[in-house]
Amino acid sequence: MPDGSFIEPMTIQSKTSSPPDVHLVFTAREIAVRRALQLTCQALKALGTEASALRIVEIVLAEVTNNIVEHAYSAQSSGTITLSCIKRTTNIRFEVIDQRNMLPGGEIPSKQ
Repeated sequence: MPDGSFIEPMTIQSKTSSPPDVHLVFTAREIAVRRALQLTCQALKALGTEASALRIVEIVLAEVTNNIVEHAYSAQSSGTITLSCIKRTTNIRFEVIDQRNMLPGGEIPSKQ
């Protein structure tokens, strides 16, 4: 599989009843993350999302997905990330899923 490729479009895995406006499955690699962010922002812009909101969305999603690449898959050679979002009138709902183990105890470790 070429670096940065998208795996396949998948059916919705969300617990909501609405189909997502964006649903991407991509390899857990930096180049694929960048492409997924571009595609997500393009789709949200086409749906009428304001530029200021798009900047925030891009920053937050970059942090989340880059953390997955760096920490969840750091010791593994491959994996996928699923990113879905639904744009509503007053908000955007995101779901980001990876295939690695949950955090120990399901909690974010405290800073030492």
